[in-house]
Amino acid sequence: HPHGKVVISVFARFNDTAKNFVAFCDALLLLKPDVRSRIEVRLYGAGELLMHLQNSGLHILGYATGQAKRDALAQTDIVMMPSTKESFGIVGLEALLSNCHLLATPGLGMDEYLPPECACAPNAASIAAHVTQCLINIDSIRGKQNAGYYRKLVEKPEFSIERMADNYIAVWQGMAQR
Repeated sequence: HPHGKVVISVFARFNDTAKNFVAFCDALLLLKPDVRSRIEVRLYGAGELLMHLQNSGLHILGYATGQAKRDALAQTDIVMMPSTKESFGIVGLEALLSNCHLLATPGLGMDEYLPPECACAPNAASIAAHVTQCLINIDSIRGKQNAGYYRKLVEKPEFSIERMADNYIAVWQGMAQR
């Protein structure tokens, strides 16, 4: 990890308000300076929201696919998904399969595999509190990563492609009824 920092990565389209990236940026502003100095934020993706962050100190790295994405996840401690709508949660699955701690919004189709300590309300105050708690517990998080804890959450037969597709459809049907 760079200079002993905790790496927090966001993989998203940064022009989609459903990904709630603005709340994540607002959360960074709420962090105490000693907390902010201990993290490195990496943004993987593209979009108009990134244009306002060119001199922010955040690492804007563009889309990562294939081996580049595997490498990015291997260098990440925490993947942040503050979405207000999430149709499938592929990034969450990829994060857990890569043994990353995942902070994601509950109630969006990932609840079957999202541990309670990883459920984070999609607002700046909650995100800031969760990031701070992760830094306090980083040794425990890294111990879980070394033990393969996060990967084991999703390495189960019930998480087949067919079942995930059924859940995907159910989530969209639920959203259409709202």
